[in-house]
Amino acid sequence: MSETINKLPDNLRNEILADWYILRARGKAAIIPLIKYLRAMQIDIYVIHDKDENKQGAVVFNEPIRQALNNDGHLAVLENCVEDVLGYPAPSSDKPYRAYCYINQNWNEWKDVNAKWKIVMQHIFNEGNEIK
Repeated sequence: MSETINKLPDNLRNEILADWYILRARGKAAIIPLIKYLRAMQIDIYVIHDKDENKQGAVVFNEPIRQALNNDGHLAVLENCVEDVLGYPAPSSDKPYRAYCYINQNWNEWKDVNAKWKIVMQHIFNEGNEIK
């Protein structure tokens, strides 16, 4: 997300950097307590996670995450993993680094970002409205 934000038009990038904080949960099991903690602090949150439909240990967290958030408008579940949405095959290791490399090799500015990932970014940061 941080690398994609760098590709946004200046005004929107500056607004996001001033008003948002991206928190990495480091696994689905950690998302639920983070949701509960942040909601208890009355912080308006959005959650993005992979669907992981073929990973039995991970898929079981999808519904509990949705229930804990209790706001489907603030939830983006990626089909099936972030690499599918970004547009390249999922690697077996170094996933964050590979995503960083892919984005920096393929997307120089917002117009280069693929349509699926644009939809996710617009949903989270621009209330679903198209970013131009």
